[in-house]
Formats: sequence, structure tokens, C-alpha cells
Amino acid sequence: MIREADEQWPIKVRLDDDTIMKLERLRDHVLHPGGLIVLPTETVYGLAANALCDDSVFKIFEVKGRPLSDPVILHVPTFRDALSSIFDADLFDACLILFLGLSFSPGPLTMITRGKEGLSPLLSANTGFPAVRCPSHHIAQLILKHVGVPLAAPSANKFGHISPTSAEHVSSEFEGVPMFIIDGGRCDLGVESTVLKVEPVFDDIRAEVFLKKHKGTYANLQTVISLLRPEVISDPSKKDELIEKCSFMAGMPSSLPRDLIDTLLSMKDTSRTVTILRPGYVTEADLTRRLSSSFFSNVKVVHKQIFAKAHEHCECPGTTLTHYAPAVPTYLASEVQSEGGVPVDSESIVMVDCDGDFKDFVDSFLYYIPMAKGDQSLAYNLYDSLRQAERMALRCIGTVNPYAGEDAWPMSTIIVVNYKEQPTELNATLRDRLIRASSGNTVKYKLDPDNVEFFMVGLGFQSVKKTHVFSAEAVKLKEVLKSRKKIGKSKSSRDKSTTKPTKAHGNTSDDEPSRLDLILSASRPRKAVLKKAVSKGRRKT
Repeated sequence: MIREADEQWPIKVRLDDDTIMKLERLRDHVLHPGGLIVLPTETVYGLAANALCDDSVFKIFEVKGRPLSDPVILHVPTFRDALSSIFDADLFDACLILFLGLSFSPGPLTMITRGKEGLSPLLSANTGFPAVRCPSHHIAQLILKHVGVPLAAPSANKFGHISPTSAEHVSSEFEGVPMFIIDGGRCDLGVESTVLKVEPVFDDIRAEVFLKKHKGTYANLQTVISLLRPEVISDPSKKDELIEKCSFMAGMPSSLPRDLIDTLLSMKDTSRTVTILRPGYVTEADLTRRLSSSFFSNVKVVHKQIFAKAHEHCECPGTTLTHYAPAVPTYLASEVQSEGGVPVDSESIVMVDCDGDFKDFVDSFLYYIPMAKGDQSLAYNLYDSLRQAERMALRCIGTVNPYAGEDAWPMSTIIVVNYKEQPTELNATLRDRLIRASSGNTVKYKLDPDNVEFFMVGLGFQSVKKTHVFSAEAVKLKEVLKSRKKIGKSKSSRDKSTTKPTKAHGNTSDDEPSRLDLILSASRPRKAVLKKAVSKGRRKT
């Protein structure tokens, strides 16, 4: 049984017994305005709400501290459902979406195209182009089918923090927040989906108009698309065979196959592109291989790299420069080409060594986290390892680095991740996540058989302004800093010292909020401001 609301939130649920009763309770909860549940998926855990209820979608933004400028991904069982209830696609685009859905879905592929009128502008950050995915995790599919409405579900963490790949990660982020966390174990893949934009470019008939003309369904379209081969383009006899085969299928309108194939053939001479807005587990090479050997070989895949500023309007989730970030200054390791820079003590570094370059210098670091070889293994363990590094760094609070300046993070401990560019298909995806986790900052190193040295060049240590602080560990850090301040004051009183603590060491007076207080309070959105923004968004549509 699911425990009642008088229990401590959030409540974890396992669907291992009384499944039907639990599904009913979860459905009732998520369909209630403002109701939140956490879905396990194959990529990361998602914080889910009824996408058709403004109050529920708004609750996601409020709880996550997510800016309204950042859209969310909707989850449905199949892309047929997306085309029926969310997308307002042209005929060619609908067929392309169904084709890619047959190839990569359910799975880690999100698609964006024009949405139907009446959808909440919250979902797409008022662009009118919602993002939709069909997760492959069996629990997510079970819940989506039982609930019967699309679920908006960004990652189940505070905005900008490390994505969660286990129920424990989620519960540590949302202590006391009313929600049910469905525990589905560790996520199978470990990194977010690829986001692909299919933008209308043809003066094309709308898919809905075409289907209404033939009294057909998206299931009929998918049947024809599933049988469509490249030979149809050049061999009229293959085309006639396909039309005849489809026309006699149960439930198929007799006129639909010929009209559909002729319409698609008329567009074959027009080249077009689909755009990867966020790299993910389905790579550019995967998409290119599938399209180039299909009827849709005129469709090319391009990659648009986006590094948006905080609160800048985004057409795709997960594209801000600082994202997936630990609550500790984080850097990518980069081998130095020449001498220079400010030395960094390796004993202040928590090293996440993906490439194994520093395995002979384990004792040189504050903490060393080795990563298993292979990109799939790295993807599976990446976010868990970043959280482990964050925990280790937060336990080892030191004084501020003397070179950091007034706005520095009040500790000298940093996280360094060692993962280079490589000619592997998942490398671009993993590098994307780590570049964002480090806000694009690097620390240089010089490695020889007997020694390793690290240097800061240029920016120096990250300012707190460049670092997201959202986790439960950050709250604990705040408490530790306060206790240290009290201890320092007591000692100062005993010594009858008149020396006032300086800001450079992260200390402030009782009347002045600390930088950590400010950033934690800044992470909590003001409901009135958000609702005003929603209202403005609606007036624009």
C-alpha cells in the first residue's frame, strides 16, 4: 500500500506488490492539480506532472527552481500519441517522426515540432514547439498508459544540479516536498535523451487534414511508413506492390496508401535538415545511418551547439552553459602546452579520472574516483560519480583560495574531471555534459612519470556566481559554515580579539547574509513573479 500524506514526504513507492492499487493511487495523485510523482526512466529520473493542467506544470517550475524560459519534455507511450494529442505536424514531418519513432522509440530520443493550439505555454517556454519523448523503462510505460494523459517530466532535481539516476538522488534533493517517488532502481543508460527538432519547411498539407480527408489514423500512417523502402523511389513496380499490400490491410482506408506515397515522393527532390539541439544517447551518427539508408535519405542531420546564459530563453531543455553541475567549483582537466598560471595544490582536488591518466598519482589527491573504461559504462556511472565527488568535496571545507578574490566560493576544494575529446560516438554527448557541469572552465596540468602539477590560467577559481547550489549537501554545507562562524566568534570572544572576520574567508556579520544564503534564496522562485510571467506568456499566444 502507498502510505498516506501524514507520512514524511517524499514517499518512495515500489511497484512490486499491490500494483493495481498503487497505480490507482498514483493516478489520482498526479491528476490532482499540483500533484507530482517521480518517474524512473532509462535516462534519468523525471519529476512528472499532468501536462494538461497549468497548476501542475507550474508546480514543477516552482519545486525545481526552474526558470520559465527553460522548456520541459512531455512523456507519452508512443509518438502516435504525441501526434494525436500534442504535435500539429505537417504530413511529411508526421511521417518522419513516425519513422524515427519506429527506429529509436521507445527510447532516449526526444522530438520537437509545432504544437497544437491550447497547450500551456509553460511547456515550450512559449515557443509553440513542445518536446516529446517515449521512455522505454517498463515502469514509466506502465504509469503513462494507466494515467492516460501526457506527463511533463524534466529531471527530478533542483534546476542546474546533477541529474538523478536513482531514487536516492531524488529524495536527497526534495526533503519535505509532497511527491511520490517510484523506485525503479538505477537508470539503465544514465544520460539524458537526444533532442531533435523537426521544423516545418514545406508548403505541406497538415497531417490532421490529410487523415480527415481519408478517414484515417496515425496508426494507418505508421503502417505504410513501416513498409516504405528506398526502392519505391526508383521502381514503379515496387510502389504498386506496396500500395496494393497496404490497401488490403485491416482498418486501412483504401485511398490512403497511394495518396500518401505519391505525396511523399513529390517531396523527395527537396533536401531538408533536422537539428540536434541537445546531444544524447542517440548520436548524430545513429540518426544519419538510419536516415541515409531509408526512404527519407533526403533528410540530413545537423548539430546546433547551444550554450545559453542563465535565464536566457531556450528552445530546448538542458542547454544553459551551467547545468548538470555539482555544488562545488568543477573543472575539466586540460594538458598544459606551456608553463605559466597559478599553481593548484593537488591535495585540494577531488579527481574524477575518466581516462585513467592519473592512476599512478592516487595519493596526490584529496580524493580519487576512477571510472571504468568505455563510454557506455561512463555514461551509466557519470552522474553518480559527480555526486560522490560533490559529497567528498563538501566534507573537506577549507579556507578560500588566496587568488580567488572577493567573490570566491568559501572553500579551496575543487572537483576536476579528466575526460578528453575522442573519436567515439558518445564522446560528444559526455563532453557536452561535462563542459556544462564545469561551466566551460578548465584547469591545466603537466604530467611526467614522477610528478603531476596543476595550474589555473585566466579565470582562476570559479566565483560562486558561476556555481549552482541546490542539493541537500549544500544545505548541510550552509549549516557547517554557520557552526564554524559561531565557533570562530566564541574563540574570538575568549581571546578578547577585536579582529573582524573578513569576507574573503566566507564570514559575515549577523546582519549580513552570506553568499551561500543569497544563492540558496535565489534558487527559490517567487510564485507571484512566476505567475505573472505565465500570464504574459499566455497573452502572447
